[in-house]
Amino acid sequence: MTVKDLKENTPLTTEEKKYVKLRAGGGRIGDSALRSGFSHVSYGSYLEGQDKIQTAIKAALVKAGATDDLAARKIKEGMNAKTPEILYKGGEVKQKASPDHFNRRGYIDIYMKATGGYAPEKLEVQKKVVHINVNINMAKGLLDSGKINKEEFEELQHEPIRDNDDKGKAPEPEVLDT
Repeated sequence: MTVKDLKENTPLTTEEKKYVKLRAGGGRIGDSALRSGFSHVSYGSYLEGQDKIQTAIKAALVKAGATDDLAARKIKEGMNAKTPEILYKGGEVKQKASPDHFNRRGYIDIYMKATGGYAPEKLEVQKKVVHINVNINMAKGLLDSGKINKEEFEELQHEPIRDNDDKGKAPEPEVLDT
Protein backbone atom coordinates (compact mmCIF):
# COMPACT_ATOMS: atom_id res chain seq x y z
CA MET A 1 0.00 0.00 0.00
CA THR A 2 1.41 3.39 -0.92
CA VAL A 3 1.25 6.64 1.02
CA LYS A 4 -1.23 7.94 -1.57
CA ASP A 5 -3.55 4.95 -0.96
CA LEU A 6 -3.35 5.51 2.79
CA LYS A 7 -4.20 9.20 2.46
CA GLU A 8 -7.16 8.58 0.17
CA ASN A 9 -8.74 6.09 2.56
CA THR A 10 -8.48 8.28 5.68
CA PRO A 11 -10.57 11.44 5.60
CA LEU A 12 -9.36 13.59 8.49
CA THR A 13 -10.60 16.84 9.98
CA THR A 14 -8.24 19.82 10.20
CA GLU A 15 -7.64 19.14 13.91
CA GLU A 16 -6.95 15.46 13.24
CA LYS A 17 -4.46 16.35 10.50
CA LYS A 18 -2.63 18.64 12.90
CA TYR A 19 -2.66 15.92 15.54
CA VAL A 20 -1.19 13.41 13.09
CA LYS A 21 1.55 15.87 12.11
CA LEU A 22 2.46 16.51 15.75
CA ARG A 23 2.45 12.81 16.66
CA ALA A 24 4.54 11.83 13.63
CA GLY A 25 6.98 14.56 14.69
CA GLY A 26 7.46 12.89 18.07
CA GLY A 27 4.83 14.74 20.11
CA ARG A 28 3.25 13.15 23.15
CA ILE A 29 -0.36 12.00 22.90
CA GLY A 30 -1.94 14.49 25.32
CA ASP A 31 0.16 17.47 24.25
CA SER A 32 -0.52 16.78 20.59
CA ALA A 33 -4.27 16.65 21.29
CA LEU A 34 -4.26 20.00 23.09
CA ARG A 35 -2.02 21.70 20.52
CA SER A 36 -4.29 20.41 17.74
CA GLY A 37 -7.30 22.19 19.20
CA PHE A 38 -8.98 19.39 21.13
CA SER A 39 -10.36 20.34 24.53
CA HIS A 40 -8.72 17.73 26.76
CA VAL A 41 -5.51 15.70 26.89
CA SER A 42 -7.48 12.46 27.17
CA TYR A 43 -8.90 13.02 23.68
CA GLY A 44 -5.50 11.99 22.35
CA SER A 45 -6.01 8.49 23.74
CA TYR A 46 -9.36 8.34 21.96
CA LEU A 47 -7.71 9.41 18.69
CA GLU A 48 -4.94 6.83 19.08
CA GLY A 49 -7.55 4.09 19.15
CA GLN A 50 -8.95 5.04 15.74
CA ASP A 51 -7.71 3.09 12.73
CA LYS A 52 -7.78 6.14 10.47
CA ILE A 53 -5.48 8.06 12.86
CA GLN A 54 -3.05 5.12 13.15
CA THR A 55 -3.03 4.76 9.35
CA ALA A 56 -2.41 8.49 8.89
CA ILE A 57 0.44 8.51 11.43
CA LYS A 58 2.05 5.53 9.70
CA ALA A 59 1.68 7.28 6.32
CA ALA A 60 3.30 10.43 7.71
CA LEU A 61 6.20 8.39 9.11
CA VAL A 62 6.69 6.56 5.81
CA LYS A 63 6.62 9.89 3.96
CA ALA A 64 9.30 11.19 6.34
CA GLY A 65 11.44 8.13 5.60
CA ALA A 66 10.77 6.17 8.79
CA THR A 67 10.44 2.66 7.41
CA ASP A 68 10.60 -0.75 9.05
CA ASP A 69 14.05 -1.19 7.53
CA LEU A 70 15.27 2.04 9.11
CA ALA A 71 13.82 1.02 12.48
CA ALA A 72 15.59 -2.34 12.23
CA ARG A 73 18.92 -0.63 11.45
CA LYS A 74 18.51 1.78 14.37
CA ILE A 75 17.65 -1.07 16.75
CA LYS A 76 20.77 -2.90 15.57
CA GLU A 77 22.86 0.24 16.16
CA GLY A 78 21.38 0.55 19.64
CA MET A 79 22.17 -3.09 20.38
CA ASN A 80 25.84 -2.25 19.61
CA ALA A 81 25.88 1.03 21.58
CA LYS A 82 29.13 2.16 23.20
CA THR A 83 29.90 4.78 25.80
CA PRO A 84 32.00 7.62 24.42
CA GLU A 85 35.68 7.96 25.09
CA ILE A 86 36.39 10.41 27.94
CA LEU A 87 39.45 12.64 27.63
CA TYR A 88 41.37 14.84 30.04
CA LYS A 89 41.83 18.51 29.11
CA GLY A 90 45.23 17.74 27.60
CA GLY A 91 43.74 15.14 25.26
CA GLU A 92 44.92 12.13 27.22
CA VAL A 93 42.38 9.28 27.37
CA LYS A 94 40.77 9.09 30.80
CA GLN A 95 38.35 6.28 29.90
CA LYS A 96 38.22 4.28 26.69
CA ALA A 97 35.02 3.73 24.78
CA SER A 98 33.26 0.64 26.11
CA PRO A 99 30.00 -1.25 25.57
CA ASP A 100 27.00 0.71 26.86
CA HIS A 101 25.18 -2.17 28.50
CA PHE A 102 22.39 0.01 29.90
CA ASN A 103 21.32 1.25 26.46
CA ARG A 104 21.98 -2.10 24.79
CA ARG A 105 19.57 -3.77 27.22
CA GLY A 106 16.79 -1.39 26.16
CA TYR A 107 17.31 -2.05 22.45
CA ILE A 108 17.50 -5.79 23.01
CA ASP A 109 14.21 -5.57 24.90
CA ILE A 110 12.61 -3.71 21.96
CA TYR A 111 13.95 -6.34 19.57
CA MET A 112 12.70 -9.24 21.68
CA LYS A 113 9.21 -7.72 21.98
CA ALA A 114 9.02 -6.96 18.26
CA THR A 115 10.08 -10.46 17.22
CA GLY A 116 8.12 -12.37 19.86
CA GLY A 117 11.34 -13.60 21.41
CA TYR A 118 10.04 -13.71 24.96
CA ALA A 119 8.37 -16.86 26.22
CA PRO A 120 4.67 -16.42 26.90
CA GLU A 121 3.77 -15.72 30.49
CA LYS A 122 2.65 -18.77 32.41
CA LEU A 123 -0.78 -18.75 33.94
CA GLU A 124 -1.00 -20.84 37.05
CA VAL A 125 -4.31 -22.58 37.54
CA GLN A 126 -5.03 -23.90 40.97
CA LYS A 127 -7.12 -27.03 41.21
CA LYS A 128 -9.51 -27.25 44.11
CA VAL A 129 -11.55 -30.22 45.17
CA VAL A 130 -14.67 -29.74 47.23
CA HIS A 131 -16.32 -32.65 49.04
CA ILE A 132 -19.98 -32.20 49.84
CA ASN A 133 -21.56 -34.95 51.88
CA VAL A 134 -25.29 -34.87 51.21
CA ASN A 135 -27.62 -36.98 53.32
CA ILE A 136 -31.28 -37.60 52.50
CA ASN A 137 -32.51 -34.77 54.74
CA MET A 138 -30.17 -32.27 53.05
CA ALA A 139 -31.29 -33.53 49.63
CA LYS A 140 -34.95 -33.01 50.61
CA GLY A 141 -34.10 -29.50 51.81
CA LEU A 142 -32.39 -28.70 48.50
CA LEU A 143 -35.43 -30.02 46.62
CA ASP A 144 -37.87 -28.02 48.77
CA SER A 145 -35.83 -24.81 48.33
CA GLY A 146 -35.77 -25.25 44.54
CA LYS A 147 -31.96 -25.52 44.37
CA ILE A 148 -32.24 -28.94 42.73
CA ASN A 149 -35.00 -30.42 40.61
CA LYS A 150 -36.77 -33.79 41.06
CA GLU A 151 -34.43 -35.59 38.62
CA GLU A 152 -31.35 -34.40 40.54
CA PHE A 153 -33.02 -35.46 43.81
CA GLU A 154 -33.62 -38.96 42.40
CA GLU A 155 -29.99 -39.07 41.25
CA LEU A 156 -28.78 -38.20 44.74
CA GLN A 157 -30.92 -40.95 46.27
CA HIS A 158 -29.26 -43.54 44.05
CA GLU A 159 -25.70 -42.35 44.80
CA PRO A 160 -23.78 -44.94 46.82
CA ILE A 161 -23.22 -44.10 50.44
CA ARG A 162 -19.51 -43.69 51.06
CA ASP A 163 -18.25 -44.48 54.46
CA ASN A 164 -15.25 -42.51 55.72
CA ASP A 165 -14.20 -45.02 58.34
CA ASP A 166 -10.67 -45.41 56.99
CA LYS A 167 -9.09 -43.07 59.55
CA GLY A 168 -10.84 -39.90 58.40
CA LYS A 169 -9.63 -40.00 54.82
CA ALA A 170 -12.10 -38.95 52.19
CA PRO A 171 -12.58 -41.11 49.11
CA GLU A 172 -10.54 -40.24 46.04
CA PRO A 173 -12.32 -37.31 44.39
CA GLU A 174 -12.91 -36.66 40.75
CA VAL A 175 -10.58 -33.78 39.78
CA LEU A 176 -11.99 -31.23 37.39
CA ASP A 177 -9.89 -28.58 35.64
CA THR A 178 -11.16 -25.06 36.22
